[in-house]
Amino acid sequence: LSFAPLLKGLPNAVLGSIILVAFRTLLAKIWNLRVLWRVGKSDFLCWTFTFLATLLLGTTYGLLTGFVVSIIALLQQSAQGQVAQLANLPGTSIYRNVDRFPEAKTIPGVAIVRFGGGVNFVNRKSYKEELLTYLKREPRIHTIAIDMSMANGVDVSGLNMLKSVTKIFKTNEIEVLLVGCRGPVRSFFQKSKFSDEVGMDFWFVDVQSAIDYLRTQETSGEHVEEGRRSNRAMETKRQRSTMRQRSITTSRELAQMGITDIVVGTEDTQIRQS
Repeated sequence: LSFAPLLKGLPNAVLGSIILVAFRTLLAKIWNLRVLWRVGKSDFLCWTFTFLATLLLGTTYGLLTGFVVSIIALLQQSAQGQVAQLANLPGTSIYRNVDRFPEAKTIPGVAIVRFGGGVNFVNRKSYKEELLTYLKREPRIHTIAIDMSMANGVDVSGLNMLKSVTKIFKTNEIEVLLVGCRGPVRSFFQKSKFSDEVGMDFWFVDVQSAIDYLRTQETSGEHVEEGRRSNRAMETKRQRSTMRQRSITTSRELAQMGITDIVVGTEDTQIRQS
């Protein structure tokens, strides 16, 4: 636009030719609007608003309108945090979005969710709402693994949201695991002491490592429960033996004292003294 005054001396025919050449290129792009509408409606709306504003208000206001509309569309997209539930592809250690891979198998009692990007003040609310839906899902889960491998950064608002959600899950006896945190995110969590709240034992490099940990814990828990049952059985047997011995001793003492017609019983036998 700054060079426009230099062209005012040109004949109108030349100026008209320049406009027609530029307009021909613009018309050629109009044929692509159908494809643009199909693959990205927000881009289509930005193009339409910019085109109409340029046509009605002039080039300067048209470009300004396009810039503002593009910023609004970008903020709207950023505010919608993408959360995907992951499941295991049978026979592999790969975890994919269950909506895109129907053959993937979920793990009973475990929810694996992946953030689609960084966590900040714009999208923290949508992330929180999506995470809290897992509290109401059936069957009830006992563990939620949050895959943050696609999160390039987390700001203070996002950190406060994660702290709040972690506290809510722990209150409901749901274990929280953090998976795939990148270096800058991990350093930020350590500086803010969020790593201490979650526990360093619940940080994992990838999803498979977290699942292996849960399976190890389940196996250990089964061994512990089996040991407890064995100890309870031995304690019950010892108590019965003690009661039987006391009954026999009491019977002998009564017999020595000359007391007859007294029946002393245990759970297994009855002894009649005469």
